[in-house]
Amino acid sequence: MNQRSAAPTGRAGDAHLLRKLNLAATVRTFLDTASLTVSDVRKIVGVSRPTAEELVATLLDPDPDPA
Repeated sequence: MNQRSAAPTGRAGDAHLLRKLNLAATVRTFLDTASLTVSDVRKIVGVSRPTAEELVATLLDPDPDPA
């Protein structure tokens, strides 16, 4: 029997929570380190390169979208 596990109901906000946690980890990383590259963020925070790029871009955005 080869079934995929369905995501539990009520977990729709998990992606939003994960993004907030990743952003918090990225901010902590910048506060703890004098100089960082996107590759450093990727390694320290433990995310993929596209996610690291998005996190850094979000933190550098002067007019963030509240959504």
